[in-house]
Amino acid sequence: MAAINQDMRIAVITGAAAAGRINRPGLIHSKIVSVARECRTLPGITNDMPFNEKTKSTVFDTAIIGGLANYWGQQFVRYQEGDPWPRQTFESYQDYLDACAYIESLFVCTPGRDCQAQGFRHATNSDYVFLAPNLLVGTPTFPNADFRAMETAVLLRISELNAERFDGSVLGISKQGGTIETRLDSGECIRSERVLIAAGVVGSLRLVMRSCPEVHGVQFADHVPHMVYFLPKPGALSLKRIDGLNHFNVLTVEQQTAGMTTMFASLYRMSCSSIGLILASLGLPPILPSVRPPWLVDMITPAQIWTKKTIARYQIDRNAKVARFSDYPDRKTDPIFREFVSFLRKFGLVLASSTTDPGFGFHFHDGRVTLDNANYHPVNAFIRDYFDGAVQVVDAAALPEIGSRPPALTSMANAYASVKSLHATSI
Repeated sequence: MAAINQDMRIAVITGAAAAGRINRPGLIHSKIVSVARECRTLPGITNDMPFNEKTKSTVFDTAIIGGLANYWGQQFVRYQEGDPWPRQTFESYQDYLDACAYIESLFVCTPGRDCQAQGFRHATNSDYVFLAPNLLVGTPTFPNADFRAMETAVLLRISELNAERFDGSVLGISKQGGTIETRLDSGECIRSERVLIAAGVVGSLRLVMRSCPEVHGVQFADHVPHMVYFLPKPGALSLKRIDGLNHFNVLTVEQQTAGMTTMFASLYRMSCSSIGLILASLGLPPILPSVRPPWLVDMITPAQIWTKKTIARYQIDRNAKVARFSDYPDRKTDPIFREFVSFLRKFGLVLASSTTDPGFGFHFHDGRVTLDNANYHPVNAFIRDYFDGAVQVVDAAALPEIGSRPPALTSMANAYASVKSLHATSI
Protein backbone atom coordinates (compact mmCIF):
# COMPACT_ATOMS: atom_id res chain seq x y z
CA MET A 1 0.00 0.00 0.00
CA ALA A 2 2.95 2.31 0.53
CA ALA A 3 3.49 2.52 -3.24
CA ILE A 4 -0.12 3.15 -4.28
CA ASN A 5 -0.71 6.52 -5.93
CA GLN A 6 -2.77 8.80 -3.69
CA ASP A 7 -4.38 10.47 -6.74
CA MET A 8 -6.26 7.26 -7.54
CA ARG A 9 -9.61 6.19 -6.14
CA ILE A 10 -8.83 3.16 -3.98
CA ALA A 11 -10.88 0.36 -2.44
CA VAL A 12 -9.23 -1.80 0.24
CA ILE A 13 -10.78 -5.18 1.01
CA THR A 14 -9.48 -6.50 4.32
CA GLY A 15 -11.38 -9.75 4.89
CA ALA A 16 -11.32 -8.94 8.61
CA ALA A 17 -15.04 -9.63 9.07
CA ALA A 18 -14.26 -13.34 8.68
CA ALA A 19 -12.08 -13.44 11.82
CA GLY A 20 -12.93 -16.29 14.14
CA ARG A 21 -14.74 -18.44 11.56
CA ILE A 22 -12.78 -21.52 12.55
CA ASN A 23 -13.84 -25.12 11.99
CA ARG A 24 -11.20 -26.78 14.17
CA PRO A 25 -10.24 -24.50 17.08
CA GLY A 26 -8.07 -27.22 18.62
CA LEU A 27 -5.64 -26.99 15.69
CA ILE A 28 -4.88 -23.27 15.95
CA HIS A 29 -1.22 -22.44 16.55
CA SER A 30 -0.49 -21.48 20.17
CA LYS A 31 0.90 -18.08 19.13
CA ILE A 32 -2.37 -17.18 17.42
CA VAL A 33 -4.42 -18.32 20.40
CA SER A 34 -2.32 -16.44 22.95
CA VAL A 35 -1.96 -13.22 20.96
CA ALA A 36 -5.70 -13.12 20.30
CA ARG A 37 -6.25 -13.37 24.05
CA GLU A 38 -3.60 -10.70 24.70
CA CYS A 39 -5.35 -8.34 22.26
CA ARG A 40 -8.80 -9.37 23.49
CA THR A 41 -9.96 -10.15 19.98
CA LEU A 42 -10.93 -13.14 17.86
CA PRO A 43 -8.19 -15.22 16.20
CA GLY A 44 -7.63 -13.58 12.83
CA ILE A 45 -7.93 -16.73 10.74
CA THR A 46 -10.64 -18.45 8.70
CA ASN A 47 -11.14 -21.27 6.18
CA ASP A 48 -8.90 -23.60 8.14
CA MET A 49 -8.15 -26.93 6.44
CA PRO A 50 -6.40 -29.92 8.03
CA PHE A 51 -3.82 -32.14 6.36
CA ASN A 52 -4.61 -35.66 5.24
CA GLU A 53 -1.84 -36.96 7.44
CA LYS A 54 -2.09 -37.48 11.19
CA THR A 55 -0.81 -34.04 12.12
CA LYS A 56 -2.01 -31.54 14.67
CA SER A 57 -1.87 -28.62 12.27
CA THR A 58 -3.79 -26.85 9.54
CA VAL A 59 -3.55 -24.28 6.75
CA PHE A 60 -5.81 -21.25 6.81
CA ASP A 61 -6.56 -17.82 5.38
CA THR A 62 -5.61 -14.78 7.46
CA ALA A 63 -8.54 -12.59 8.48
CA ILE A 64 -6.81 -9.75 10.24
CA ILE A 65 -5.55 -6.45 8.89
CA GLY A 66 -1.80 -6.80 8.47
CA GLY A 67 -1.94 -10.59 8.43
CA LEU A 68 0.40 -12.88 10.35
CA ALA A 69 2.86 -10.04 10.96
CA ASN A 70 0.63 -9.10 13.89
CA TYR A 71 1.61 -12.38 15.53
CA TRP A 72 5.22 -13.18 14.77
CA GLY A 73 6.40 -11.14 11.81
CA GLN A 74 8.24 -8.83 14.18
CA GLN A 75 11.69 -9.43 12.69
CA PHE A 76 12.91 -7.09 9.95
CA VAL A 77 16.04 -8.62 8.45
CA ARG A 78 17.69 -7.69 5.15
CA TYR A 79 19.09 -10.46 3.01
CA GLN A 80 22.79 -10.57 2.24
CA GLU A 81 23.93 -10.13 -1.36
CA GLY A 82 24.49 -13.87 -1.77
CA ASP A 83 21.01 -14.69 -0.44
CA PRO A 84 18.07 -15.08 -2.85
CA TRP A 85 16.80 -11.49 -2.73
CA PRO A 86 14.16 -10.80 -5.43
CA ARG A 87 16.37 -10.43 -8.49
CA GLN A 88 13.29 -10.65 -10.70
CA THR A 89 12.08 -7.30 -9.26
CA PHE A 90 15.20 -5.24 -8.55
CA GLU A 91 17.87 -4.17 -11.01
CA SER A 92 20.59 -4.28 -8.37
CA TYR A 93 21.25 -5.31 -4.80
CA GLN A 94 21.44 -1.63 -3.85
CA ASP A 95 17.93 -1.10 -5.21
CA TYR A 96 16.77 -3.93 -2.98
CA LEU A 97 18.47 -2.34 0.05
CA ASP A 98 16.89 1.04 -0.76
CA ALA A 99 13.42 -0.52 -0.84
CA CYS A 100 14.11 -2.26 2.50
CA ALA A 101 15.21 1.05 4.02
CA TYR A 102 11.99 2.73 2.88
CA ILE A 103 9.84 -0.02 4.40
CA GLU A 104 11.82 0.19 7.65
CA SER A 105 11.18 3.95 7.79
CA LEU A 106 7.44 3.26 8.09
CA PHE A 107 7.94 1.39 11.37
CA VAL A 108 9.77 1.51 14.67
CA CYS A 109 12.21 -1.35 15.21
CA THR A 110 14.67 -2.26 17.93
CA PRO A 111 18.32 -1.46 17.20
CA GLY A 112 19.28 -5.01 16.23
CA ARG A 113 23.05 -5.15 15.94
CA ASP A 114 26.08 -7.36 16.44
CA CYS A 115 26.35 -8.51 20.04
CA GLN A 116 29.16 -11.02 20.36
CA ALA A 117 29.51 -10.05 24.01
CA GLN A 118 25.88 -11.06 24.62
CA GLY A 119 26.11 -14.52 23.10
CA PHE A 120 27.74 -17.75 24.12
CA ARG A 121 30.67 -17.27 26.43
CA HIS A 122 34.05 -18.09 24.84
CA ALA A 123 32.40 -18.64 21.43
CA THR A 124 33.63 -15.55 19.62
CA ASN A 125 36.05 -17.57 17.50
CA SER A 126 33.34 -19.92 16.21
CA ASP A 127 31.84 -19.98 12.72
CA TYR A 128 28.67 -18.34 14.05
CA VAL A 129 27.62 -14.69 14.25
CA PHE A 130 25.55 -13.48 17.22
CA LEU A 131 22.98 -10.72 16.75
CA ALA A 132 20.28 -8.97 18.71
CA PRO A 133 17.12 -9.57 16.65
CA ASN A 134 15.79 -6.47 14.86
CA LEU A 135 12.16 -6.56 15.99
CA LEU A 136 9.13 -4.61 14.79
CA VAL A 137 7.65 -2.90 17.84
CA GLY A 138 5.52 -0.05 16.48
CA THR A 139 5.09 2.83 14.05
CA PRO A 140 6.33 6.42 14.27
CA THR A 141 2.85 7.49 15.42
CA PHE A 142 2.36 4.56 17.82
CA PRO A 143 5.86 3.41 18.79
CA ASN A 144 4.57 0.84 21.29
CA ALA A 145 1.91 -0.75 19.10
CA ASP A 146 3.54 -4.19 19.64
CA PHE A 147 1.29 -6.93 18.18
CA ARG A 148 -0.82 -4.28 16.44
CA ALA A 149 2.12 -2.60 14.69
CA MET A 150 1.38 -3.91 11.20
CA GLU A 151 -2.37 -3.36 11.57
CA THR A 152 -1.70 0.21 12.73
CA ALA A 153 0.53 0.91 9.73
CA VAL A 154 -2.03 -0.48 7.28
CA LEU A 155 -4.91 1.48 8.79
CA LEU A 156 -2.86 4.67 8.64
CA ARG A 157 -2.15 4.12 4.95
CA ILE A 158 -5.84 3.43 4.25
CA SER A 159 -6.61 6.78 5.87
CA GLU A 160 -3.89 8.59 3.91
CA LEU A 161 -5.21 7.17 0.65
CA ASN A 162 -8.75 8.22 1.60
CA ALA A 163 -9.63 4.68 0.53
CA GLU A 164 -13.02 3.05 0.87
CA ARG A 165 -12.65 0.10 3.21
CA PHE A 166 -14.57 -3.17 2.95
CA ASP A 167 -14.13 -5.78 5.69
CA GLY A 168 -15.83 -8.57 3.75
CA SER A 169 -14.11 -11.42 1.94
CA VAL A 170 -13.60 -11.72 -1.81
CA LEU A 171 -15.56 -14.52 -3.46
CA GLY A 172 -13.89 -14.10 -6.82
CA ILE A 173 -12.49 -11.79 -9.48
CA SER A 174 -13.60 -11.69 -13.10
CA LYS A 175 -13.05 -9.55 -16.19
CA GLN A 176 -15.99 -7.89 -17.89
CA GLY A 177 -14.79 -6.04 -20.99
CA GLY A 178 -12.14 -3.58 -19.86
CA THR A 179 -13.26 -3.70 -16.22
CA ILE A 180 -12.27 -6.01 -13.37
CA GLU A 181 -15.15 -7.04 -11.09
CA THR A 182 -14.41 -8.09 -7.52
CA ARG A 183 -17.33 -9.89 -5.84
CA LEU A 184 -17.64 -9.80 -2.04
CA ASP A 185 -19.43 -12.18 0.30
CA SER A 186 -21.68 -9.25 1.27
CA GLY A 187 -23.15 -9.28 -2.23
CA GLU A 188 -21.34 -6.10 -3.27
CA CYS A 189 -19.39 -5.89 -6.50
CA ILE A 190 -16.45 -3.50 -6.90
CA ARG A 191 -15.51 -2.47 -10.44
CA SER A 192 -11.98 -1.25 -11.09
CA GLU A 193 -9.23 -0.97 -13.68
CA ARG A 194 -6.69 -2.90 -11.61
CA VAL A 195 -6.59 -5.33 -8.68
CA LEU A 196 -3.63 -6.04 -6.39
CA ILE A 197 -3.90 -9.31 -4.47
CA ALA A 198 -2.18 -9.46 -1.08
CA ALA A 199 -4.34 -11.80 0.96
CA GLY A 200 -1.55 -13.85 2.47
CA VAL A 201 -0.10 -16.71 0.45
CA VAL A 202 -2.87 -19.22 1.22
CA GLY A 203 -5.66 -16.66 0.82
CA SER A 204 -4.20 -15.31 -2.42
CA LEU A 205 -3.85 -18.77 -3.96
CA ARG A 206 -7.36 -19.77 -2.94
CA LEU A 207 -8.68 -16.54 -4.44
CA VAL A 208 -6.91 -17.32 -7.72
CA MET A 209 -8.47 -20.78 -7.70
CA ARG A 210 -11.95 -19.34 -7.07
CA SER A 211 -11.46 -16.77 -9.84
CA CYS A 212 -10.03 -19.13 -12.48
CA PRO A 213 -12.12 -22.29 -13.01
CA GLU A 214 -9.34 -23.78 -15.16
CA VAL A 215 -7.07 -24.09 -12.10
CA HIS A 216 -7.15 -27.61 -10.64
CA GLY A 217 -4.99 -26.88 -7.63
CA VAL A 218 -2.48 -24.56 -5.97
CA GLN A 219 0.86 -25.22 -4.35
CA PHE A 220 3.26 -23.23 -2.17
CA ALA A 221 6.44 -23.64 -0.16
CA ASP A 222 7.03 -23.11 3.55
CA HIS A 223 10.32 -22.56 5.36
CA VAL A 224 9.66 -24.72 8.44
CA PRO A 225 12.20 -24.57 11.26
CA HIS A 226 13.66 -27.35 13.33
CA MET A 227 13.24 -26.94 17.08
CA VAL A 228 15.85 -27.56 19.77
CA TYR A 229 15.29 -27.42 23.54
CA PHE A 230 18.55 -26.50 25.22
CA LEU A 231 19.61 -26.46 28.88
CA PRO A 232 22.63 -24.12 29.06
CA LYS A 233 25.40 -24.53 31.59
CA PRO A 234 25.47 -21.81 34.28
CA GLY A 235 27.03 -18.68 32.82
CA ALA A 236 27.27 -20.13 29.30
CA LEU A 237 24.54 -17.99 27.76
CA SER A 238 23.27 -14.50 28.44
CA LEU A 239 19.49 -14.21 28.17
CA LYS A 240 19.34 -10.43 28.26
CA ARG A 241 19.13 -8.40 25.08
CA ILE A 242 21.95 -5.93 24.67
CA ASP A 243 19.44 -3.13 23.87
CA GLY A 244 17.50 -3.72 27.11
CA LEU A 245 14.23 -4.75 25.43
CA ASN A 246 12.33 -7.33 27.47
CA HIS A 247 11.26 -9.50 24.55
CA PHE A 248 11.22 -13.27 24.40
CA ASN A 249 13.08 -13.23 21.05
CA VAL A 250 16.41 -12.59 22.69
CA LEU A 251 19.23 -13.80 20.43
CA THR A 252 19.93 -14.66 16.78
CA VAL A 253 22.74 -17.00 15.78
CA GLU A 254 23.73 -17.12 12.11
CA GLN A 255 26.14 -19.15 10.03
CA GLN A 256 27.37 -17.08 7.08
CA THR A 257 29.32 -18.21 4.03
CA ALA A 258 30.40 -16.00 1.10
CA GLY A 259 27.75 -13.36 1.65
CA MET A 260 25.00 -15.92 2.24
CA THR A 261 23.23 -16.91 5.45
CA THR A 262 23.21 -20.71 5.51
CA MET A 263 21.63 -21.02 8.97
CA PHE A 264 19.44 -18.70 11.02
CA ALA A 265 18.53 -19.58 14.60
CA SER A 266 16.26 -17.69 16.99
CA LEU A 267 16.73 -18.29 20.73
CA TYR A 268 13.95 -17.41 23.15
CA ARG A 269 13.75 -16.23 26.75
CA MET A 270 10.39 -17.57 27.81
CA SER A 271 10.13 -15.51 31.01
CA CYS A 272 9.73 -12.45 28.75
CA SER A 273 6.77 -13.97 26.93
CA SER A 274 3.17 -14.17 28.10
CA ILE A 275 2.22 -17.00 30.39
CA GLY A 276 -0.70 -17.46 28.01
CA LEU A 277 1.72 -18.45 25.24
CA ILE A 278 3.21 -21.22 27.37
CA LEU A 279 -0.22 -22.44 28.44
CA ALA A 280 -1.50 -22.41 24.86
CA SER A 281 1.54 -24.37 23.66
CA LEU A 282 0.63 -27.02 26.24
CA GLY A 283 -2.95 -27.14 24.95
CA LEU A 284 -4.36 -25.25 27.94
CA PRO A 285 -6.56 -22.12 27.92
CA PRO A 286 -4.34 -18.99 27.54
CA ILE A 287 -5.55 -17.31 30.72
CA LEU A 288 -3.88 -14.38 32.52
CA PRO A 289 -3.05 -12.18 29.52
CA SER A 290 0.01 -9.94 29.97
CA VAL A 291 1.21 -11.94 32.99
CA ARG A 292 4.83 -13.11 32.72
CA PRO A 293 5.82 -16.66 33.69
CA PRO A 294 8.34 -17.20 36.52
CA TRP A 295 12.07 -17.04 35.81
CA LEU A 296 12.35 -20.80 36.27
CA VAL A 297 11.12 -21.30 32.70
CA ASP A 298 14.44 -19.84 31.53
CA MET A 299 16.21 -22.99 32.61
CA ILE A 300 15.28 -24.33 29.16
CA THR A 301 16.01 -22.25 26.06
CA PRO A 302 13.98 -23.10 22.94
CA ALA A 303 15.62 -22.41 19.58
CA GLN A 304 14.12 -22.36 16.10
CA ILE A 305 16.57 -23.17 13.32
CA TRP A 306 16.21 -22.52 9.58
CA THR A 307 18.67 -23.82 6.99
CA LYS A 308 18.68 -24.16 3.22
CA LYS A 309 17.03 -27.56 3.68
CA THR A 310 14.11 -26.64 5.93
CA ILE A 311 11.69 -26.28 3.03
CA ALA A 312 8.34 -28.08 2.74
CA ARG A 313 5.74 -27.90 -0.01
CA TYR A 314 1.96 -27.95 0.38
CA GLN A 315 -0.89 -28.45 -2.07
CA ILE A 316 -4.60 -27.59 -1.98
CA ASP A 317 -6.71 -29.15 -4.73
CA ARG A 318 -10.02 -27.79 -5.97
CA ASN A 319 -12.94 -29.02 -3.83
CA ALA A 320 -10.53 -30.88 -1.52
CA LYS A 321 -11.38 -31.16 2.17
CA VAL A 322 -7.78 -31.68 3.23
CA ALA A 323 -4.40 -30.24 2.26
CA ARG A 324 -1.36 -32.32 1.29
CA PHE A 325 2.34 -31.87 1.93
CA SER A 326 5.53 -33.17 0.36
CA ASP A 327 9.29 -32.59 0.46
CA TYR A 328 9.14 -32.33 4.24
CA PRO A 329 12.56 -31.61 5.79
CA ASP A 330 14.40 -34.30 7.74
CA ARG A 331 16.65 -32.92 10.46
CA LYS A 332 18.60 -36.19 10.55
CA THR A 333 19.90 -35.54 7.02
CA ASP A 334 20.53 -31.81 7.44
CA PRO A 335 24.29 -31.36 8.04
CA ILE A 336 24.06 -27.65 8.90
CA PHE A 337 21.45 -28.36 11.57
CA ARG A 338 23.44 -31.25 13.00
CA GLU A 339 26.58 -29.11 13.10
CA PHE A 340 24.77 -26.41 15.08
CA VAL A 341 23.39 -28.95 17.55
CA SER A 342 26.95 -30.17 18.12
CA PHE A 343 27.97 -26.56 18.76
CA LEU A 344 25.18 -26.16 21.35
CA ARG A 345 26.35 -29.26 23.18
CA LYS A 346 29.60 -27.49 24.04
CA PHE A 347 27.61 -25.06 26.19
CA GLY A 348 24.91 -27.21 27.71
CA LEU A 349 22.56 -30.12 27.29
CA VAL A 350 20.33 -30.55 24.24
CA LEU A 351 17.21 -32.09 25.73
CA ALA A 352 15.21 -32.72 22.56
CA SER A 353 14.74 -31.71 18.95
CA SER A 354 11.81 -31.76 16.56
CA THR A 355 10.56 -30.28 13.31
CA THR A 356 7.70 -27.78 13.13
CA ASP A 357 4.32 -29.26 12.24
CA PRO A 358 3.17 -28.86 8.62
CA GLY A 359 1.60 -25.48 7.94
CA PHE A 360 3.10 -23.83 11.01
CA GLY A 361 6.37 -22.54 9.56
CA PHE A 362 4.60 -19.36 8.37
CA HIS A 363 7.35 -18.42 5.93
CA PHE A 364 5.08 -19.18 2.99
CA HIS A 365 6.27 -18.33 -0.54
CA ASP A 366 6.59 -19.64 -4.13
CA GLY A 367 2.89 -19.81 -5.01
CA ARG A 368 2.08 -21.93 -8.05
CA VAL A 369 -1.02 -23.07 -9.91
CA THR A 370 -1.69 -26.17 -11.97
CA LEU A 371 -4.22 -26.69 -14.75
CA ASP A 372 -3.60 -30.43 -15.15
CA ASN A 373 -2.13 -31.58 -11.80
CA ALA A 374 1.17 -32.18 -13.60
CA ASN A 375 2.64 -28.86 -14.69
CA TYR A 376 2.92 -25.88 -12.35
CA HIS A 377 3.11 -22.18 -13.17
CA PRO A 378 4.23 -19.25 -10.96
CA VAL A 379 1.03 -17.69 -9.65
CA ASN A 380 1.88 -14.09 -10.50
CA ALA A 381 2.84 -14.82 -14.11
CA PHE A 382 -0.30 -16.92 -14.51
CA ILE A 383 -2.70 -14.34 -13.04
CA ARG A 384 -1.15 -11.48 -15.02
CA ASP A 385 -1.62 -13.38 -18.28
CA TYR A 386 -5.12 -14.52 -17.32
CA PHE A 387 -6.32 -10.95 -16.71
CA ASP A 388 -4.17 -9.26 -19.38
CA GLY A 389 -1.99 -7.53 -16.78
CA ALA A 390 -4.87 -5.99 -14.81
CA VAL A 391 -4.50 -8.30 -11.78
CA GLN A 392 -1.26 -8.94 -9.92
CA VAL A 393 -0.28 -10.93 -6.81
CA VAL A 394 2.12 -8.83 -4.73
CA ASP A 395 2.52 -10.72 -1.44
CA ALA A 396 5.03 -13.48 -0.63
CA ALA A 397 3.31 -15.87 -3.06
CA ALA A 398 5.22 -13.96 -5.75
CA LEU A 399 8.62 -14.81 -4.24
CA PRO A 400 10.01 -17.88 -6.05
CA GLU A 401 12.50 -18.58 -3.23
CA ILE A 402 13.58 -17.16 0.11
CA GLY A 403 16.75 -17.38 2.17
CA SER A 404 17.32 -18.73 5.66
CA ARG A 405 16.70 -15.31 7.18
CA PRO A 406 13.08 -14.26 7.94
CA PRO A 407 11.42 -13.05 4.69
CA ALA A 408 8.91 -10.45 5.99
CA LEU A 409 10.96 -7.35 5.14
CA THR A 410 12.07 -8.78 1.78
CA SER A 411 8.49 -9.66 0.85
CA MET A 412 7.29 -6.15 1.68
CA ALA A 413 10.16 -4.55 -0.24
CA ASN A 414 9.33 -6.75 -3.23
CA ALA A 415 5.65 -5.74 -3.08
CA TYR A 416 6.58 -2.06 -2.78
CA ALA A 417 8.87 -2.18 -5.80
CA SER A 418 6.37 -4.20 -7.85
CA VAL A 419 3.52 -1.74 -7.28
CA LYS A 420 5.80 1.25 -7.80
CA SER A 421 6.85 -0.26 -11.15
CA LEU A 422 3.19 -0.58 -12.18
CA HIS A 423 2.67 3.15 -11.67
CA ALA A 424 5.79 3.97 -13.67
CA THR A 425 4.85 1.82 -16.67
CA SER A 426 1.10 1.72 -16.98
CA ILE A 427 -0.75 4.22 -14.78
